[in-house]
Amino acid sequence: MADPIYSIRSTASTISNNARQQHPSLARRLLFPHLQPGADLPPLLLSPGCPPELNEALTRYDKEFLPQITNIVTHVIHSLERRILDADLPLLVFGDIPILITQHFRDYRQAASKVSTSYATGGALSLPQLFHQMQPHMAILPDGTIDEEYFRQMFDYILKECLPSEDYAPEAERFILREIILKVVVKDVIPRIAQPWFLQKTVLDILGPSPDASPEQVCSLIPCRLFQRLRTSSRFSKSSVIVLLLSTIQRLSGMCIMLIHAYKQVIYIIPVVNQTSCSQTRGPVQITSLDNSSRTTSPFGPPTTESKLVVSRDFTRGPLEMISEVLRVRDRLAASAMLECVSLFCCSFQTFMNKLLCYMLYTHVLSASSMLTAVRISERTLFPNGYPGPAPIDPTPEEQVVIRERLVKRIIEEIPSMAVLGDPVDGIVDALGDSACNLHLALFLVDALVLSVFPEMHRQPPNPPVLFSFPNTAQLTTALAAFVIKAQRDSIEKKGRFTIALSGGSLPKMLKALINDPAVKWDKWQVFYADERVVPLDHPDSNHHLCHTELFTHVPILPANIHTIDATLLDDLEELSDAYEKELIREFAQKDSARFPIFDLILLGVGPDGHTCSLFPGHELLKESDRWVAELDDSPKPPPKRITLTFPVLNHASRVAFVATGEGKVDTLPRILDTPEEDGLPASLVKPAHPGQAYWFVDDAASAKVVFSRATFKL
Repeated sequence: MADPIYSIRSTASTISNNARQQHPSLARRLLFPHLQPGADLPPLLLSPGCPPELNEALTRYDKEFLPQITNIVTHVIHSLERRILDADLPLLVFGDIPILITQHFRDYRQAASKVSTSYATGGALSLPQLFHQMQPHMAILPDGTIDEEYFRQMFDYILKECLPSEDYAPEAERFILREIILKVVVKDVIPRIAQPWFLQKTVLDILGPSPDASPEQVCSLIPCRLFQRLRTSSRFSKSSVIVLLLSTIQRLSGMCIMLIHAYKQVIYIIPVVNQTSCSQTRGPVQITSLDNSSRTTSPFGPPTTESKLVVSRDFTRGPLEMISEVLRVRDRLAASAMLECVSLFCCSFQTFMNKLLCYMLYTHVLSASSMLTAVRISERTLFPNGYPGPAPIDPTPEEQVVIRERLVKRIIEEIPSMAVLGDPVDGIVDALGDSACNLHLALFLVDALVLSVFPEMHRQPPNPPVLFSFPNTAQLTTALAAFVIKAQRDSIEKKGRFTIALSGGSLPKMLKALINDPAVKWDKWQVFYADERVVPLDHPDSNHHLCHTELFTHVPILPANIHTIDATLLDDLEELSDAYEKELIREFAQKDSARFPIFDLILLGVGPDGHTCSLFPGHELLKESDRWVAELDDSPKPPPKRITLTFPVLNHASRVAFVATGEGKVDTLPRILDTPEEDGLPASLVKPAHPGQAYWFVDDAASAKVVFSRATFKL
């Protein structure tokens, strides 16, 4: 049984009052290192509910703090080790990683070809900006910096799964440990491994020093030199012919010895590989040698023979496609033909190749000695002065050029045939030659690794909605305004703008509390409409006309920041829908979205029949899963022609807030909140994907029959 892990909360009692007066608090030193001396802590840490340990002064003289942190970190590492043993590592190594590397090289070369062209907005966009458009990642902001909140949520989930409850529940311990991990991973490791010179130097260290010319290498060059001398010399020498013949015999004998050795290896490895199988079940097992005389156990051992074989996987396809893209094999006929032959061979022996790759992975790459060597090299490379010792000095630009040239030369020495290809060597190095682009690859690889170890993270169900009920409409509008301002502030701090989608009905009147509030940054707003009636913009049925009359005419918002439908396309419903979708693409696709736009906030109403936007019960648009904007000409409510955002867009938003008031919704809200699966009303299908959240702002008259638990509104 493992030793019990004590919570570090006990350390607070060992601190003397003198230490508390002489040293800054733990929260100030670890969580807020840049806080000015004498400045107050953030309001959250000053609240009565804040654990007192955060304001205690733990100093370097504490005897228990560091040992207990070490115990907790050790427990987390052991838990991660167990999860890694159970992870589907072959799928990660031979599937996800080659795909990510292949896409990185492909997108980098495409972005590099567009620099200084009209595709780069008239040449104004740099290579990192073009690459960010092709490979957007929600953890990378448009300016190329890492969003630490993304990793805080990731680490918090990992700690929840790995820590015992007594050490996860107290916020002080969890915050401290999370910030320590965040500092090491996000601020020290990831930015460093994204540096081109660091990657190049790491490859050089793996390849080792350049070998000096050996006698065998000199002899191997004799035939070619003699042949050239025979061609250029007018005199014929018998001794030259004898030397050429002996050198040829030497090379042939060397090739025969190599073939004999390869044959012995094949004869040995085929029976061993056939005794194993690759499946989704992971675990350490014993690998039996050919003569059954010895047994070795790999900590990452391949599955046992009793496990069911998964023959539907093809572990060779990903690596072959990666080789094809990295070396640009498709550009050369002979290399392309050779790769096709190799691919055909792998497909013909797919089952055996899958077993072979799994066997090589677990017995060579993930063996105990290999992993220990990798950890030592990583520690020596990343932290040569120890941690948290001073970081090593980065090489100068001139030294980085020298490192790059040495790497190119070393690759050619290891693979002489690459010298004939020429361009691929520089192309391989150049594709990893931009730190901002490498950062995308590093984060995607981190995501793939985390999802392999914690597969439940990408299947996390949506959060349940949060219901706020207020006695009257006045309190509701005040709380709604504060909620919108909070969402605006968070979005502007993160990415410099605030994207919001509005609907019509009574919603615009509920936003009047924003009109005279100085906290609203109207110049940062980008306003879209969750749905719109296909009528002129000044028509009384237009949602834009309603929002313009009730809200926008009273605030200093730029007209260009209000994205309306194209009034010239009212006669072509499909073209109108496509045009508005392109309007969304111009705002989102080049910034922080990939598959669907990610709104900071979507404000919606709900009808007595449970419809929201222009998504009505039983309509075919409820099944739309691809389009951003859809049109309909058979709305149950007039006017019949409308366009609307689809459920994929609604469910990718960071926040979705419903507003419902009055007794007219008293029978609808219970069907949406209490029995959403039974009735399946459109409003109940709005479930933002994690970490998104749905909120309901209602008055007591509308929620009179709702059983769903109510929350107290607070920011």
